[in-house]
Amino acid sequence: MGRYSMEFFDLGLRSVGALGAAKRMGFSGAGVILDFKAGVLEEARSLQAKKWDMDVAFGVEMRDVRKVQAVRRGIEIIAIRGQEREAVENPGVDILFPGEMDHVMARLARKNSVAVGFDFNPLLHASKRGRGDVLGNYF
Repeated sequence: MGRYSMEFFDLGLRSVGALGAAKRMGFSGAGVILDFKAGVLEEARSLQAKKWDMDVAFGVEMRDVRKVQAVRRGIEIIAIRGQEREAVENPGVDILFPGEMDHVMARLARKNSVAVGFDFNPLLHASKRGRGDVLGNYF
């Protein structure tokens, strides 16, 4: 290995089954984000209690930023998809997967320690011409 050692984390895995692939690809750790539905908080807490062979955090993806404080206890990662302005103003949010982003929201995200997630799925499934539009929403 070279002079510097780097650790890589994928904080957007959608299932526990993807942890093996993340480990094989050399990730140091991962975050599994579960869809917010009935019973998911108990599932996330039970998965967090297990021993894993890499650093693993479990969290939920919510659609309503107003419910963040109610589920915060015992959940390591709270992700929000959409609701950009409300999410970056809420320090209880850990990751925002935005539809669109501008410099004002980027500054608010930095101020409140909200990470901005990048979802490769729309880029992967876009046509060659549509990829520019997808990237344009982030930059």
